[in-house]
Amino acid sequence: MAIVGGGCGSGNALSPDEIDYAASIAAGANGGLGFSADEANCVGLELVKVFGLARAKELRLAENESVVLSRKDATSAVDAMAKCADLKLVTVRFAKDTLGLTDAQVGVCAAALDKDKVREVFIKIVSGERTAGQAMLMSEISLKGDKCRRA
Repeated sequence: MAIVGGGCGSGNALSPDEIDYAASIAAGANGGLGFSADEANCVGLELVKVFGLARAKELRLAENESVVLSRKDATSAVDAMAKCADLKLVTVRFAKDTLGLTDAQVGVCAAALDKDKVREVFIKIVSGERTAGQAMLMSEISLKGDKCRRA
């Protein structure tokens, strides 16, 4: 799917270079991180809009898995992602196989999660506290486990 500048969020026009870099970010976000293709495209565009092309490249946002941001940048990045997708749903889709959930259970489990806690999980992971973020997520899902598994 081709990425088109201004397809989500504020609609600011992006240059061809910005659109190309947004597409690189989107490829990683759609590559197993739990974002759908449309959500990933939006994430790429929003991150380029939030940080600008030079800063996005400096932060190596297209490298996705290896990116570690400051707490401030991580918060800005996660808030940009939240403009594009329900982070609770993205989280559960990403962890679906690990948790042993069916497709039917994903939406129910996501709805049961606390939005602020999931936002904090994303911020922790993006700011290099992956282990703490994953532990926080597993704790939250464990607390909601019955709701997740009854669907």
